[in-house]
Amino acid sequence: MPPASESRQRKKRRARTAWFAGATLLAAACGAAAAPLSQRDFHHPERVAAWLTANKHALDTKAAQALFQQGIQSKQQRRWGPALKSFGESAIRRPSAPTLIEYAEAHLRLLGEARARENGYAEHQQRDLTSAEQLYRSALAADAAVPELSPQQREQTRRSAGCLAEYVHSGSTQEACEPLQSYGLK
Repeated sequence: MPPASESRQRKKRRARTAWFAGATLLAAACGAAAAPLSQRDFHHPERVAAWLTANKHALDTKAAQALFQQGIQSKQQRRWGPALKSFGESAIRRPSAPTLIEYAEAHLRLLGEARARENGYAEHQQRDLTSAEQLYRSALAADAAVPELSPQQREQTRRSAGCLAEYVHSGSTQEACEPLQSYGLK
């Protein structure tokens, strides 16, 4: 049987090991929760909402806001590629509803210009418009998790998602559809 002092040292060592293991797991869990979304995740409303809900207090709002402002400047200059990149980088840090809406609109404008140049609307429009619809639905999911849109903005975003879905499904819409205009179809 080991002496009492050796037994106490083992207990202390086990306690330190347990404490360190717990602290390591906690740090890993916090790091995993704050992992950023990818731009592919923007097309999955449930992922956006879950990430925002889990990370409300770990958002990189300063960097996100600076990138959002860069996107707005590029948008005002009709530079859709840089606008899309800035809005995407902003949304990776903080996928807010306004940012995802701007991302969807820049996405449609950029693709619309590319399709017009290559005369490729027919070949790509279903995929392009479905992608934009998903982005608008992700913006609505983001707003449900962290409300930021006015009732009018929320309704406009619902109409945008709905008219895109209607157009993809039937090839026409009952009312004017701003995203189709952004894409260059109407």
